[in-house]
Amino acid sequence: MQSNNDKDTTTNFPSPEKIMDNVMEGTLGERGELFVGLQFGLVFLVIIAPLFQESIESAGLVAGLALSAAGLLLGYAGVRQLGDSLSPWPKPINSNELQTNGPFALCRHPIYGGLLITCVGLTLITSSYPRLLFSVLLLLVLDRKAEIEEQFLVDKHGESYKEYCQNTPKLLPRDLSKAAQVVADLIK
Repeated sequence: MQSNNDKDTTTNFPSPEKIMDNVMEGTLGERGELFVGLQFGLVFLVIIAPLFQESIESAGLVAGLALSAAGLLLGYAGVRQLGDSLSPWPKPINSNELQTNGPFALCRHPIYGGLLITCVGLTLITSSYPRLLFSVLLLLVLDRKAEIEEQFLVDKHGESYKEYCQNTPKLLPRDLSKAAQVVADLIK
């Protein structure tokens, strides 16, 4: 008795009829047609991808410019609101007052968030993998710097800061309607 493993594989190429029988086997909608459709569609797109290069570059340029502008505005709003309290160090100055409105209502670290958004925008504009890598590294550094800064702020402002942290994202705004209001306030 010959097992499937012992068959001669050189003559085992399926006939077109057998392939068609296999395609028709089973119940429509229960065979995984979505995955096969996606598979063929994506392979087709991989083949014709060079046709989209210019469009993708244009979309990256537009999205990158928009993100860069948004990041610069967010960072500027944070710098402007901090005013004389601005410091490059994670430890706040002695006269620091807790900021929770304006850009600080969007995220706890709008300057860091603005830097990150701007860097991602620049990455899209240039389609630069090194720039993407450096942006990710910047994210890691700023996230850690923010953690250290937040411990100083908890020590200084106590429960008020802890409550603020529970209600406000760390680095990136989530509420675009609030962001639009902050931009409108900047323009005034």
